[in-house]
Amino acid sequence: MASLGDILGAALNGLGWPGLLATIFLIFMVDAAIFPTVPELFAIAFYVQYGALGLQPFSWAVALLLTALAGEVSGNGIIYLAVSRLLVQKKRMPKIIDKAVKGWADFLVVRGEKVVLVNRFAPAVPLIGVFIAVCGWNVRKSFAYIVVGSLVKYSILLAFVGWLNVAYDPSVAQWLTLGAVVAIVVISVAAAVIRKKRLRTAQPAEKA
Repeated sequence: MASLGDILGAALNGLGWPGLLATIFLIFMVDAAIFPTVPELFAIAFYVQYGALGLQPFSWAVALLLTALAGEVSGNGIIYLAVSRLLVQKKRMPKIIDKAVKGWADFLVVRGEKVVLVNRFAPAVPLIGVFIAVCGWNVRKSFAYIVVGSLVKYSILLAFVGWLNVAYDPSVAQWLTLGAVVAIVVISVAAAVIRKKRLRTAQPAEKA
């Protein structure tokens, strides 16, 4: 029976490392600009292929991390520029969207650009580039938070997975890795849901 590593290897190794980097860039860009793609899962799935690709684990982790950051910044940058220049600056932003975005931003416990940083670990704001444009947040600070938050999050994730692959037999490590990624995704989603529920509960009290 084929192992998880064999299945991933057969699906990914044909792309070669340039193809994998291009793919991870697109995955992170789409996640930031269009819809969620669970980038954590892809980042780890690609990382564990370093052996089959004949690459050093550290250098491959750095390459993936930098490419992911580039995709994250590009995706957020594209949607920010589109909304800012085509809608906000030309005053074409639909009032219902403008009100919804600003209302949700004011609704959050953390305010302003700090929302961007918190959102890296407990997602509560989709399409953060839209919020940066509509709410008039400081662009440099917001994108600095995107870079720093993503760098910390994915550095820890890749380092942890790298440790698993050193500390355990590969056949065991691959399942522990998958479990870790699933746990991270579930915890992130759960944190976002709990946060939204608490905010919704607090809102009537504030109005009263």
